[in-house]
Amino acid sequence: MRAGAEAVRAAVRAADALGLPEDDRLRGTIAGLQLRLDPSALPVGEHYALAEALAARAAARGWPELEAAAKARLAVLTSNRGRPGEALPLAEAAVALADRHGLGELQVSARSPLGLIRLLSGDVDGAAAAFAELEALGAEHGARALVAADLGWATLRWRTAAPEQAEIHAQRALARATEAGLPLERAKALRALGNAFQRRGDHAEAAAAWRDYVAAARDVGLTSDLPNAWTDLGSALRSLGRLDEAERALQRAVALHRDADQNDVIPRLNLARLYADTERPAEGWALVGPGGIDVARIGWAGLRPLVLALRAALAATLRRREDAAAAVEALLAEDWPPDPSLPEFVALAAERLAEAGYDALAAAITRAAG
Repeated sequence: MRAGAEAVRAAVRAADALGLPEDDRLRGTIAGLQLRLDPSALPVGEHYALAEALAARAAARGWPELEAAAKARLAVLTSNRGRPGEALPLAEAAVALADRHGLGELQVSARSPLGLIRLLSGDVDGAAAAFAELEALGAEHGARALVAADLGWATLRWRTAAPEQAEIHAQRALARATEAGLPLERAKALRALGNAFQRRGDHAEAAAAWRDYVAAARDVGLTSDLPNAWTDLGSALRSLGRLDEAERALQRAVALHRDADQNDVIPRLNLARLYADTERPAEGWALVGPGGIDVARIGWAGLRPLVLALRAALAATLRRREDAAAAVEALLAEDWPPDPSLPEFVALAAERLAEAGYDALAAAITRAAG
């Protein structure tokens, strides 16, 4: 990552290319950065350093619009790295600045990531409040705010095991984005629709939606979302039993996450789940065992129990009793969120533990699952 001073010089070079006056250089640069909302034009580390340096410069010079836009972008980049706890105060500061200064579109564009980051942090009520505020902003800001609200609600309903409601919001977001000519939002709506289909068990529809999402994300230059697109598609293909295709998609997702400096826990988890199903437990263990994922550093609410449950299953399959016991102990110490995937992972762990003869461990997580 470049140092902050170098990032500011990069911003000035970009402004020079636009022919902006001296006083407007940094403002103009962040405006372009804000509109793109995609780090593909710069290496991710440089993009992060640039946003960080611009936020500091804007705060020092009293440019609230620039500061809010930079902090909102920093929040997204930080969350993508698997650190929602660090991202949350950045997102909250961006929304506060936008509201305090009446910054119009920024009230929408900053509030959407705030809701999603709250959800990733386990604050469902706080996320719901942000999405309700987006709905209220729709009267003034129109389709973009309403689509953002629907996308937020779709994600919340999907994560809280309400796929029918998630589908309603995703379909509405897709229709609104299409009608309003918002291609970036339309791509995101396709992902949300795939999530809803997958949660209700319609894996073929999910795969179709996610293939469209991959194509749409590529068409609009939303390259920062492509790692997630391939992760989602791989998950649907695994559920359809198309395991070779699923493995290729998930391997691509892991590589893209690393290239984009994003947290790769979710594609690793999905790929390890595939290996658990295909009698390749050693490869799965390499992905999610203690040497593959440091559970203590997972910042996203709900992911730790999934990793630990799968770790217990793989350890049992490999007859690593001490590792299985450690995974079960850590799993029982976690708060279990209402994630629709968790019962599947816990059931797999209980089954593999019982097959290995680790009856007490199997009974312990079965009791915890209710």
